[in-house]
Amino acid sequence: MRLRYQILLTLTIFALAGIWMMTGSGTTSVSTADGIIPDDEIAFVDSSRYIQIQDPHTAAGTDPFTWTSPTLGWTDMAVLDANADGVDELVAIGGNKVQMLTPYTPPGTVVPQFSRTVGSGYDYVWVATGDFIPGDDGRDEILVQRTDSRADCEYSIQIFDGDDAGANWTMELDNCYGTDWIRIRAGEVDGLEGDEVVMIRNGPPGNRDKRLLIMKYAPDGSWPIIFQKSYDFVWLEMATGNTHLNNGDIDEIILSREDLEGQLPSLLVFQYHANNVSTAPDGKFAYVPSWLPLATGDVNNSGDDELFMVRDPIVAKASLLGRNWGSDSMPAGWTSPGLALGRNLKEVQMGDVDGDEKAEVVIGQVGSYRIYTEPGSNQNHSGDKPASFNSPTVIRLGNFDGQGVVTGPAKLAVDKTSLQFEMTRGESDPPAQTFMVYNDGGGGSIAYNVTRQIDDGNWLNVTPFDGATAQTHTVSIDSSGLSAGVHDGTITISAADPEVEDSPRPSRCA
Repeated sequence: MRLRYQILLTLTIFALAGIWMMTGSGTTSVSTADGIIPDDEIAFVDSSRYIQIQDPHTAAGTDPFTWTSPTLGWTDMAVLDANADGVDELVAIGGNKVQMLTPYTPPGTVVPQFSRTVGSGYDYVWVATGDFIPGDDGRDEILVQRTDSRADCEYSIQIFDGDDAGANWTMELDNCYGTDWIRIRAGEVDGLEGDEVVMIRNGPPGNRDKRLLIMKYAPDGSWPIIFQKSYDFVWLEMATGNTHLNNGDIDEIILSREDLEGQLPSLLVFQYHANNVSTAPDGKFAYVPSWLPLATGDVNNSGDDELFMVRDPIVAKASLLGRNWGSDSMPAGWTSPGLALGRNLKEVQMGDVDGDEKAEVVIGQVGSYRIYTEPGSNQNHSGDKPASFNSPTVIRLGNFDGQGVVTGPAKLAVDKTSLQFEMTRGESDPPAQTFMVYNDGGGGSIAYNVTRQIDDGNWLNVTPFDGATAQTHTVSIDSSGLSAGVHDGTITISAADPEVEDSPRPSRCA
């Protein structure tokens, strides 16, 4: 006769005033419920090499979202959505470390995490993100370039692919190169599912291999090169974006180069097709000085991207310029003459920072940034916002707070209301299970305690026994000494703050 045990656990919350329980899987996705259009925040590396996030626009019913990285030493970063939940994370590099930073994790969601460190004397020099491996519901992968110690491998590139939760990562590419790629971007340039890796380099001294290379992931796990070519002049900068609609809904490759003395095009817009690239319509410009950096975004929600560029003009010339290749309208003044803003412009980025479904233009200057709020209609801006930037200036835009941080009281919640274990005497104990405690309301993290109530023995284990939202707990069973039958237990979560109004208050779920 096989004797069976059945363990039934109930999770009970003693909660803050007005707290309610969430049931179901606990996974939260960003949507446009209640008319809220998620907007972008501004992230930058400050002069102390912390990463700061500022929120230029706050939707009704939400609090401004601000954040400072818990550690310093960062020099560059990229934006990604590691678990395809609609809320962006950052992956930052600094010296010999690359790490994912999670400014905000929606309630009930596992916190994504990624970290790698190389040996002393070696550094990460570039980081990029994109959906390089298709078929994973839009989750982004992480690409890093680092100095390397292997023979004939001065620089190497690795690409890491995460699981559904963005918590466990596998290296899918590890390639060596004799010199560094000065820019690496993601771009959907071939019209097929997923992003391609687009890279430019200028080659080692004495062997100026000024190359453009495009590679992509193949179903067999390889990374074939679908285009590469060497050119004659020095690359400066690269961006990708769907600037032209003549070839459909795919990205162009925008490149700037120098040492042309005004005789040859310094700005090129390429389109990829059938293992080759060609110049896009009206895609060559002989600007002097050349533009650095470049950014793309759809400023009028018309389906195609516009290009905005900054430069050090050296003399009294335009230092901020915009171009539009679509049939949609944009003020002619962006293209000619542009804006002459002096020699202090260091960065340009584009994104929807005010939730109007159109891209704004953000420029970084010495000591401040400025947002051009309606670039599809005019040249109005927000005024200069103080910011102390690291050098070189790094600004990134991303939706780091989902639909915004909710205004109102904190709400303690769990992602499961019950757990059930079944086992047979003489067999191994069943696998452990987990539950998450999180804040489903406003405010910051909530400190709490975990207790257990059982009447017959000491078979219920919970770790850890206290925490602060958001925290995952592990529940395991020790069946030794238990009699066959049904055993019940209760795990209780109670807020640590005794001054909370109407707390404790039980909210029992079965």
